[in-house]
Formats: sequence, structure tokens, C-alpha cells
Amino acid sequence: MLPILILAFSLSTDAFAIALRNVAPQRFNWWQVLITGLIFGLIEMLLAYLGWQLGIRISLDVVTIHQWIAIALLVLVGGKKIRDGFSDQKQNIPQQPDSLFILMGVAIGSSLDAFAVGLLLAFFYIDIFPTVFVIGGVTFSMVMIGMITNRFMKARTSAINSVVQGLGGTVLIGIAIFIFWAHLKLL
Repeated sequence: MLPILILAFSLSTDAFAIALRNVAPQRFNWWQVLITGLIFGLIEMLLAYLGWQLGIRISLDVVTIHQWIAIALLVLVGGKKIRDGFSDQKQNIPQQPDSLFILMGVAIGSSLDAFAVGLLLAFFYIDIFPTVFVIGGVTFSMVMIGMITNRFMKARTSAINSVVQGLGGTVLIGIAIFIFWAHLKLL
């Protein structure tokens, strides 16, 4: 269960960063925090599940190279998270999405890494249902934490974002290294 929690944390860092910097309401509203967390968590769950479904469908076709696909995707996603965390460039997201559709679009954009990881989970025959519930629950929690942190610690959100995104990316690259070593029978 701990590896799934670590993976879920790594996936939720994009949503956390968005909640930390972009979607916090001007006037703090617990209902909006709850709904935003729910939207991000459900979409992260859905995209991980859809990625897993695609992975199940193609896993027999790529059985001889699935470890290399997993390593490449994890390094790419992890590297992007690290780069995003330490770039000075703010994401081009409306400061306070006033439409449910805009918020859902932002949530989908932040959950594409969950789709890629869902694909990889199918290659390794991971039971998807408890996994997607953990991913969704952690994302829900991280979005709420991000919005609350934005409310009370506005001055430090950039530094917090860099650390969390960098840590999430590092964990994904660490998983890729573990898969590489296991594939080479070094473990």
C-alpha cells in the first residue's frame, strides 16, 4: 500500500501546484474548496482508469518492451514535473476559474500524467480499483491542502510549489530506476 500512496502523491503534485497558485477563491469558501478537490480527485481517478484500460488492451502487443515504455514514460513525466516545479513561468490558468467546465479542463490537463501511469499499471498487472481510489483520494486531499495553504501562506506558495513538484518528479524517476534495475536483474 505504501508504494501506491507514494505514487499517488507523485501524481497529485500537479493538482496541488494548481490549487496552490491558481484556483483559490478571493474569499475563502469551504464549499468551493471541497468541490474543487472532488473534481480534481475524480478526474485523476478517471484518467488513471482510462489509461489502465488502454494498457490492458495493448499489453499483449508490447509485452517484450513494456518495461522500456514504462521507464521512458516515468522519466519523461518525472522530468517535466521537476522542470515545471523549478521554472519561474506561471501556468496559463485563469486565477479563479468561474466556470465548472474551465475547472474540469484544468483538472484534465493536470491529470494527463495519471493517464500515462494508468497505462503502466496495466503492464505490471496492478489491481486498478483500489489504486485509483487511493490516487483520487490523495489528489482530493492535496488540492484541498493547496487551496488552504494559498489562503494562509500566500507569500511562500512559489517555494512550496517548487519543492512539492520536484519531489513528485524525483519519485517518478526513482520508480523508473527501480524498474530498470529490476529488469536488468540487479535487485
